[in-house]
Amino acid sequence: MQPTRPALTPTRIVQACRALLVEGGVDAVVVREVARRLEVSAPALYKHAAGRDDLLTLLIADCQEDVAEVCAQARDACPEDDAPAQLRASTVAFRQWALQHPREFHLLYGEPVAGYEAPAEGPTTRSARRFGDVFAGIYAQLLRDGRLRLPEQDELPPGFGQSLAEDPVPRDAGLPPAATYQFAKGFQRMLGLVSIEVTGHLAWAMSDTEGFVMNELRHLADELILPE
Repeated sequence: MQPTRPALTPTRIVQACRALLVEGGVDAVVVREVARRLEVSAPALYKHAAGRDDLLTLLIADCQEDVAEVCAQARDACPEDDAPAQLRASTVAFRQWALQHPREFHLLYGEPVAGYEAPAEGPTTRSARRFGDVFAGIYAQLLRDGRLRLPEQDELPPGFGQSLAEDPVPRDAGLPPAATYQFAKGFQRMLGLVSIEVTGHLAWAMSDTEGFVMNELRHLADELILPE
């Protein structure tokens, strides 16, 4: 009597996709290889995922949920009334996750996958909002506490207020334009620093990048947060 195979569930499918991603990059995540990893036929897999785009959607959402959870846990380990500590902890957690999961980081924040388009209001949208809300909530708390350093109106790029998305990822943060500018600035600076470290683009200057990146992240926090 042959042993019964585990049920083909979204969790098992995502695990197989992620294993292939880690081993061979996003090009390795194809229906045939996922089916082989799960020891099922491609037609059996098609009952759960219509094609490669569906597999990528599940994979991207899973990676976004993963990094969002890591950052949320770091935030929640800090005192509720210490938003600066929450921002520092979440930023460090994001960097550590990226260094530990370079393939997943590249999938989320590197070059878009050729030919793939995420479904509107699908799993990737929901998971992206969850990640964005972790940081947007901290910025909103900094604003309420009077600790967020805000640029003057004439320091904002011309037309910045009119350029804001009608439906931003952090929907419920309620950030005014100047605070949204700081939020965007903080995110892009954090992402840029972590990205060049993960991809090894600081190797030309130093063999140990941790001290440099952590120092730059501290300087960024000083630019965003007013002294108590």
